[in-house]
Amino acid sequence: MSMTRSRLLLVIARYFEFGGLQRDFLRIAQRCAERGHDVHVLTGGWDGPRPDQITVHVVNTRAVSNHRSNDKLAAHLRRASAADRFDCVVGFNKTPGLDVYYAGDPCLAAKLAATRPVAVRLLPRYRAMLRQEAAVFGPDTDTQIFLIAHQEREKFIRHYGTPADRFSLLPPGIDRDRLVRCVPSDADRLKLRRELGIAADDVMILHIGSGFRTKGVDRAVTALGSLPEPLRSRSRLVVVGRGKP
Repeated sequence: MSMTRSRLLLVIARYFEFGGLQRDFLRIAQRCAERGHDVHVLTGGWDGPRPDQITVHVVNTRAVSNHRSNDKLAAHLRRASAADRFDCVVGFNKTPGLDVYYAGDPCLAAKLAATRPVAVRLLPRYRAMLRQEAAVFGPDTDTQIFLIAHQEREKFIRHYGTPADRFSLLPPGIDRDRLVRCVPSDADRLKLRRELGIAADDVMILHIGSGFRTKGVDRAVTALGSLPEPLRSRSRLVVVGRGKP
């Protein structure tokens, strides 16, 4: 049976190899290309090898803040959609004009309501971010939403009145090749400790995640410094990921 070839545009703020959302994005783009679709990517930056079967368009979204950068990306999307015909536009960041949004972030409106004073919502940064969120989840848009964190659906519905039938709940999407095939042996553990300069009787604390501020590396360092002696002196924090040291 033949399949209709579609022209797809995938939109992501930046691509880098070590982000979970970015890996999901690339897997989806590659699967679509493998099925014969014409896949284009619109992004503000690409850090890593570019797949041969995908056309990557890097545009200038440089700005003094993330929300302004997102607005510039949205402007590029409007121009791209007006100049060229795409059968479907899929976004991985909260951007107006999407047919499908792959929701990798929680509901900002709910988070602010639960953790910040009401006045915080009046700051330019949060006003812009809430506007961008409403452009995807508002009741007057028809963006279809692919949701990873299922518990967030009720939050979006409560804060934006999003119709429930616009949500599709996705199963966990961990790459199987990233799963540990077997429990490391004692010899493997000692070899790794030697490579990292960690003694056999030291406490090794592992922190995994790219984007050090977002993933709380600062809090891990503070927690390490708060340990009582002599535990602190024989503890080592190992951070795996990419960020600003």
